[in-house]
Amino acid sequence: MLTVIMICLGQEDDEQCIGLLRLLAIFFSSKKSAAEKIDIFEKEFGIIMSDKVKTEVNSMGSYSQIIKMNAIREGLREGISQGISQGMSQGMSQGISQGISQGILMSLKNLIDSTNMTPEQAMTALKIPEEEREQYMNKLNIPT
Repeated sequence: MLTVIMICLGQEDDEQCIGLLRLLAIFFSSKKSAAEKIDIFEKEFGIIMSDKVKTEVNSMGSYSQIIKMNAIREGLREGISQGISQGMSQGMSQGISQGISQGILMSLKNLIDSTNMTPEQAMTALKIPEEEREQYMNKLNIPT
């Protein structure tokens, strides 16, 4: 049988974080250096530490920094991966849109050149929506 006890430590500077909770919050804090922790333990809690215990506090401080750095690295890796994925998707979408626009513009130019249609007639023949026609007129360098 396994028994688990979970303690919510809170923040070390919280007024409600006193006694054992404060001691544990400081001990597991990634914001304080090992030297700061040892100083607080000695001054606030009257805990005199042997060199061996100080070494352990130093290694725990290093361990919490390692965990923090690994979490940051993982977060960056995931963020970059998502950014690349979204960028590729957005880039492909924009590329397709530009390709369609260029294809329509080329078809317009070819239709105007080969049939002597006016730009308006060519756009009607290609069924270009009214709201897009000004954009193509500008690309054809024809004043609207």
